[in-house]
Amino acid sequence: MMRGFDHALYRAVVATARAGGRDHVGCIVLGRGEDDAKVREWLGGAATVPGFVGFAVGRTVFCNPLVAWRDGKASREQSAAQIAGRYREFVDLFEEH
Repeated sequence: MMRGFDHALYRAVVATARAGGRDHVGCIVLGRGEDDAKVREWLGGAATVPGFVGFAVGRTVFCNPLVAWRDGKASREQSAAQIAGRYREFVDLFEEH
């Protein structure tokens, strides 16, 4: 079990989403601009809770690579590769559970 991750809370979210005969509703976890460690905790934990079917992350994946590109510290290709690689890491984390 992941430290700091509340499985009961996530199960309650799924139960609420599926209330009223909505048995096939799936939930996603949102990164909401948190740091890498927190997003990994949420994704890894949510992946173990039946009813969580995916995730949405944005800034956690693309902010730093885009800033590096804007500031001339990385090429467009380098930034794109870093964004793709970070997203792939999150997909792998979610799918391994």
